Amino acid sequence: VGGMASPISSPQNLFAIEYTPIRWVAWFIVSIPLCLALDAIIWVWLIRCFKLPSTNSSAVASALQRESGASKEPFEAVQYFVMIVSVGVVLLWCASFKLETYTGSMGVLGFVPFILFFGMGVLSKEDLNNFLWSVVILAMGGLALGEAIEKSGLLDVIASSIATFIEDHSLTLWTTMCIFTSLILFCTTFVSHTVGAIVVLPIAKAVGDQMVPTSRAKELVFAGALACSAAMGLPVSGFPNMTAVSIEDNLGNRLVTTVDFLRYAVPASVFSLIVIVTFAYGLILLAVRIDQVA
Repeated sequence: VGGMASPISSPQNLFAIEYTPIRWVAWFIVSIPLCLALDAIIWVWLIRCFKLPSTNSSAVASALQRESGASKEPFEAVQYFVMIVSVGVVLLWCASFKLETYTGSMGVLGFVPFILFFGMGVLSKEDLNNFLWSVVILAMGGLALGEAIEKSGLLDVIASSIATFIEDHSLTLWTTMCIFTSLILFCTTFVSHTVGAIVVLPIAKAVGDQMVPTSRAKELVFAGALACSAAMGLPVSGFPNMTAVSIEDNLGNRLVTTVDFLRYAVPASVFSLIVIVTFAYGLILLAVRIDQVA
């Protein structure tokens, strides 16, 4: 669910704003209420499924503090520096459409913390080597793949076929959105969210561009990106799932199994999809309208 929160929360969101630029404010209009609603629904679902006993909140807080190694020591100068730079860059990203003439793309702004943190010694050479460069390469490869599909004409063929089907059957925007979000949810349950976004989002954009009387590409791509993060039904559905299924107790037994994902995460994915195409549908229309006016 956290992967829906902002345009930079997950790779599929980055692909979405690459294909159909959406301002941060417009994204937050949808994502914040949606994330809060999904968190509440999934939390209630898990509580009912596992029938958790009541636990002393102070004991839980103490356990979390021990596990995280957190302390009550006051912030130092370097921590304030990191916080100020991080907040500043996020604010610049929010205003990137207004500042694009002076700053260029969002990627250029992304170099600001890179230069400051490494230049000031906050991060070291070891930190640079430990970056997930495989994810960066995958993201760039995905953009190249999407560009190749578009330039080759394959994207137009697929989009035209789907658009013709939609027109012949007089499908509404909501019905079309349900089709694409369901397709994306199914695909990204078995493959990574990033790969699913690479394959389906360009098709959603092309179909949206061909809808009449006005393009609906932003609405379809926006909903598709959100649906990517809603897929959580298998251990391979995303990096958080892979991490969760790899955690073991002191005896080497996995705390979460594939059966647990099928039993609890698949319904959670369905709940999330329903909320996206109902509650979030109106928010998406509102956000896109505000984005076009701003």
